[in-house]
Amino acid sequence: MIAQWFDSVTEGIDLFLVGERLTHNKNPSSIRLENTTETKESENLTNSSNLSVNVRLQNLEQYFQFKLMSEDQEGSQKSSAKKNYSNQKKNQKYSAAVGLFKNLGKIRTTFQPRLELTDPLAISHSLKFESLADYANWQINPKLELFALATKGIGTVKAINFHYTINKKFALTQINEFEYYEKSHEFSGIQGLVLSQYINPKSSLSYQIFLDSFNRPSYHLKSYDIGVTYSRTIYKKILDFQLTPHVTFPKTNEFKGILGAVFTLAVNF
Repeated sequence: MIAQWFDSVTEGIDLFLVGERLTHNKNPSSIRLENTTETKESENLTNSSNLSVNVRLQNLEQYFQFKLMSEDQEGSQKSSAKKNYSNQKKNQKYSAAVGLFKNLGKIRTTFQPRLELTDPLAISHSLKFESLADYANWQINPKLELFALATKGIGTVKAINFHYTINKKFALTQINEFEYYEKSHEFSGIQGLVLSQYINPKSSLSYQIFLDSFNRPSYHLKSYDIGVTYSRTIYKKILDFQLTPHVTFPKTNEFKGILGAVFTLAVNF
């Protein structure tokens, strides 16, 4: 009922802007509510919630996307796989963003101005270029992002990720992502391997190792992380969860292991 109500609202906005129906495709608009609980040795339990609203206006010549999100979801472009058990606390600064997407040949471009819902209000922008090349069982995914954040200034994100399908149950992904802030001259990088295992249509596992580097005071290994993520759909496509036990080896702790776990429960409409 919630999904149908939301689809009717977005369809009404779409038809109001266009003035006529140009497509009869199913509306892919969605709402996702996540609650993440994280625990670590010698640290207090933390809990955070995020609301993500994806509005698709299909009748426009170019489609738009509106999101309500925390800055942690879009502000830093570090690997989404590593975000499952990032050792940084989530930033609960919320923002509204409108993105314009277009395919230029085989390159997908995304322009996304964002209004951060703070006091005072702040504006940031992001321009992304992304491509995907298929070679038999291989996929190569290069990305380039140019961004301007209200808090950290302008910067870039460069990434080239490789995905290899081993067989019907296993796939291997190599992640190489680097982020640079011009104002502070901060340069960070994440490199890692993720081995994904298909269990059944509702469950999957991924085995992960990430190296996190930073350039202050000089370029060095900041930490490395080893973890396993179990993902499961509880009820159809509405309710799902992820559980990630992991061990972090930070330089600040002389690369001694710190045990932790992240549990995320999500509801989709």
